[in-house]
Amino acid sequence: MKDLRHILVSNMMVFLFAGSALPAKAGAKNCPAPLLFVTENIVVEDEDFSQLLKLSELYLTKSERTANDLIQAEKFAKKALQRAIDDLYEKGIAQGYFQLSKITQEQTKYKDTKYYALKAVDAFKKLKEPELLGEAQVMVWSANVLLQEPVENRIALLEAAASSFRKAGNKKREADCYNEMGTAYNILGNATETILTLKRALSLYNAAGYKHLNGLYCTMGEAYVYLGDYKQGIAYELLAAKNMDGDSYNDMHFLGMIYNRIGMAYEEMSDYEPALKYFKLSLELEKKCDDKEGVFELSYNIGNILVTLKKYDEAIALLTTLLNKYPVLRQSQSPVFECVLIRAYTMKNQHNKAASYVKIAKNKIKNNNDFNHLCVTYSTLIPYYIRLKNYDEAEKYAFLYESLTATQDKKLYRSFENLFKYEIDSARGNSVKALEYYRNYVKYSQDMYDESKAKEISQLNILYETEKKDRNITELRDRYVMQQSSLKNAQLLRNIMLGCLLLFCVIIFLLYRSYRVKQKNNKALSIQQDEINRKNSSLELVVKEKEWLIKEIHHRVKNNLQMVVGLLASQTEFLKGKEAVGAILESQRRVEAMAIIHQKLYQSDNLSIIDMKSYILELTSYLNDSFDRKRHIRYEIAIDDIQLPLSHSIPLGLILNEAITNSIKYAFPNDKEGIITIQLKKADDLYHLIIWDNGIGLPPDFDMERNASLGLRLIQGLADDIQGLFKIYNDNGSKIEITFGISHLDHE
Repeated sequence: MKDLRHILVSNMMVFLFAGSALPAKAGAKNCPAPLLFVTENIVVEDEDFSQLLKLSELYLTKSERTANDLIQAEKFAKKALQRAIDDLYEKGIAQGYFQLSKITQEQTKYKDTKYYALKAVDAFKKLKEPELLGEAQVMVWSANVLLQEPVENRIALLEAAASSFRKAGNKKREADCYNEMGTAYNILGNATETILTLKRALSLYNAAGYKHLNGLYCTMGEAYVYLGDYKQGIAYELLAAKNMDGDSYNDMHFLGMIYNRIGMAYEEMSDYEPALKYFKLSLELEKKCDDKEGVFELSYNIGNILVTLKKYDEAIALLTTLLNKYPVLRQSQSPVFECVLIRAYTMKNQHNKAASYVKIAKNKIKNNNDFNHLCVTYSTLIPYYIRLKNYDEAEKYAFLYESLTATQDKKLYRSFENLFKYEIDSARGNSVKALEYYRNYVKYSQDMYDESKAKEISQLNILYETEKKDRNITELRDRYVMQQSSLKNAQLLRNIMLGCLLLFCVIIFLLYRSYRVKQKNNKALSIQQDEINRKNSSLELVVKEKEWLIKEIHHRVKNNLQMVVGLLASQTEFLKGKEAVGAILESQRRVEAMAIIHQKLYQSDNLSIIDMKSYILELTSYLNDSFDRKRHIRYEIAIDDIQLPLSHSIPLGLILNEAITNSIKYAFPNDKEGIITIQLKKADDLYHLIIWDNGIGLPPDFDMERNASLGLRLIQGLADDIQGLFKIYNDNGSKIEITFGISHLDHE
């Protein structure tokens, strides 16, 4: 494939002018003159430096620039330079030289370019302008490239430019320099330095946030392949191909080159299928570019791989199609196409077809002294004649091959020489000589393999040691920067300490004064705190006395209620009427229900809250014991952990008393067994109380307004007291539901 010279030159121009716009002085005079445009000529009223430089740049960057435009650009640049010299304006002198270096490069006056660029470098060095100095040094490098001066000289120039950009803090331009240095090392065949330099460039590009790294990755891939690290090389080549749309001519050409390199790397690894894939991708791109030289090379590569993979028909079809499509290929003095076709037809035992291409190949090498063409042809004809059993011809070309490669000090050629001789003597039945040649072939192959591996290991060791050295240098540089920073910090700290020392006495005085004021305030606060503590102690005693008194009140209320119960019990002994006795007993139970609440209160630490679960259990136990024990009534109680204030617990206790008493008395006639269910649940902010028996239930014509007993009316009234909703109805027995809520005020 032809080199990408036009791409590389284009990239070099981008590198040159990526940061080369130089700021012009506002003017050697204080009043810049206006520009007057007259047809194609530009007239300057006052030859001010900045205006002259702008005019030169205007002509240089004109969209449809002509040779006359470059002459005008040069004229104004020289005028600007002379004006800067007359005004002793040093920065203007440097800018003038730099402008002339750019113009003469466009005029292909490369010696003048170098002269003006060197002048600009000297001028910018005196000004201590590292950014502009770096751009001028890049221009010197560009002139050296265009003058085809030794590559080693270019590396030194790029190193100097990188140093200038580093001082200026321009990581992007510093990376550009190292990128070009890596390319230079690659041209010199120094793969280790190529990789190290490009890694440095990559680190700087990443720090600068620059993403267009396809060219860098491509060069790194090539260097790794050269070192024998094919996998790493392929990885970088694939990175180079990533994110390229391949629409433009340059992109397609660049991608074609990358795919060809990837294919050759896979071929070196003897991994022929992926090699074939990438060769084909490259071929399609070269066809689009109409690059006949690229098509020729890739067709040979693909044909060679197809023959190696024993895909002879595909190889023949590909090459014959291309020869028909591109007649210029037939006219080429290179016999490589014919050699591939000879191999393919020979392996298919179609020797007649192979013979026509043998004739063409022989004709092409008659007056051809190209080493590679001769080498490929001889190494193709030897196996061909062996297959035809024409051992004399095979031996003839083996001798020619040996004579051709004798000047080449490479074990690869010695290896093939012995292989060819082994195949000839083996075919002739001369096993002794054949065995000797085969041993030589194995020896040279093994030596070649050992040398290759030794070279790879040596190069990788050098790479490792150099990277280690660079890391150490970086660490030392960082340590030096840290030491300098520490020294600056120490000086700053000393100055701060001197300043602090001046303030120290004032601060001590203020602190002492504050201390004295604080002492006085603390003494006053201490007196106040003692007074507060004394009052708090008194209040604690009052609270304790109050709690004790409330407990005592609840205890006495409970005792008084118990006394009332006792009095009512005594009264029943003097009553004979059942209704009167029943009324007294009901009153006893109501009073006992309230007495249990007061008992719970004085036994509890909280004097205003009742635990409803324990209270209901105790109340049902009492009510069950107060009736005839022959009744077989079972209680099913499901109470949540609910605590209610006195304002709700007493009404609920009386409601429970009335409801349970009614169920015991009337729900289960004739000592019938039954179940009384009591539930108290909380859902959201509402409480739900249910008293339900499975007895005979309410009469069918029951009406709360007309038929309600005293107990039910009492339940209705108590429900209204706690602002609850009261319901009574039949549900396999009588069922009472009361739903109520409790406000925050009631809780308090």
